[in-house]
Amino acid sequence: MKSYYLLSVLAASFAIASGERLESNEAHMEGEVVLEADGVQKPLAVQVEQAEEQAIGDADHKQKMLKEHLIKGQKDAKAEHDDFIEEDGWDRRGYHMWSNQKGKFTQQIAHAMGMIGTTAKLGRNVVLPAFSIHDQSVQQTRLLKFNDVFDMTSLKMFDPRFITLEDFMEKFGETRWPVDERYAYCDEEWPLYEKSQNCNLKTTPKAAQYWDAYSIDFIGKKPFSRKTRPVPESDPVFVTGSLARYPLETRLDSLYGYFRWNPYLLEASIDYVEKYLPRPFMSVQIAGGKSWATTCEAAVSGADRILASRQCLGENEKIYAGLCKPSEYKMLTDIVDVAIKEKVKSIFLIADAITEPFIPNLQKMLAKQEMSGVIVIAGTGNEVLDVVIEELSDVFLGNCVNPASEIIMNFRKHHIPEDVRPPTYYFGKIEE
Repeated sequence: MKSYYLLSVLAASFAIASGERLESNEAHMEGEVVLEADGVQKPLAVQVEQAEEQAIGDADHKQKMLKEHLIKGQKDAKAEHDDFIEEDGWDRRGYHMWSNQKGKFTQQIAHAMGMIGTTAKLGRNVVLPAFSIHDQSVQQTRLLKFNDVFDMTSLKMFDPRFITLEDFMEKFGETRWPVDERYAYCDEEWPLYEKSQNCNLKTTPKAAQYWDAYSIDFIGKKPFSRKTRPVPESDPVFVTGSLARYPLETRLDSLYGYFRWNPYLLEASIDYVEKYLPRPFMSVQIAGGKSWATTCEAAVSGADRILASRQCLGENEKIYAGLCKPSEYKMLTDIVDVAIKEKVKSIFLIADAITEPFIPNLQKMLAKQEMSGVIVIAGTGNEVLDVVIEELSDVFLGNCVNPASEIIMNFRKHHIPEDVRPPTYYFGKIEE
């Protein structure tokens, strides 16, 4: 019952954010019954409908409180905001644009949040970039519009001035940002700054592909520093590389509450779960690879806090090898221990790098615990869908130091009410 209630909570909250209500799949539940505490059988569809009504009521209340919290600031800012807006919608406070093509999808989410925080300090408007996603089915990189991943209605509750790169180019690309006024800007305080190569935002094929998709070329380069940032009057469109830092500032954690999945993406993820992942199901995020091994070596050698470790370390705890890069055997035993504890029926496994025998060995260890019926699926091949499915899981097992695990943990924390939030575990801390 908890699994269906959780889906209702998520569906209701996302539907409210987009102004629509996702309908329950009554055909799927037809004929199923559950036993109430008093021994009276009640159709599961009725139970789910009641849970959905409660979830919608809870979400309505939260949405009302959120709007009341925002409305005063929006009213106070409205007169000032209108003073800056031209007839065509152009905002004289200027715009900040950047590419978002480095790293995996979860890294790009964290980067976008960090850049939103940076742009807020600049007082400019955020131009939301496309995501650069590797499509395993064709072994190619494709661009995914920001609003195809996240719901813009929800995002604009944080800042109504948000605009996607596609909308910006359509509205202002020719009239307000002509091709002979497009400059790239470079941070002189960046440690690797070199005047001979600065600001080249098309250095790599991936970066060039990104800007070329929008027919954006840069006619020149302009350096800047914290003391000499360009002003909107002379440089209305500020295009940079990454200015965000990781880990994110704690003040930006609230952004997760506004990063709501596009309803169609959420619906596709729910459909996948219903088809292939019997509940309760566990999602597992495994960090690996040579670069991760190097990161962990540096962390264990003395760093008190690194990357995402704040998500599970106490005030006086240190990072140790089994926390950052546990052995493959330790990961297998942790997965099995959690699977037994939570009585899972399926496991959704996302891994940066594991050996070929990992999944067969996991299945053997499960069979020894009389859990041979547990289904193990190694991702969908779509990293965006994978992240949403991980959030939907009844149990999450992640890596304490890995940013991808922190992204999943924070989405669950900010999207799911605490009283129905599923458990989260970390490798190396299962016994706790």
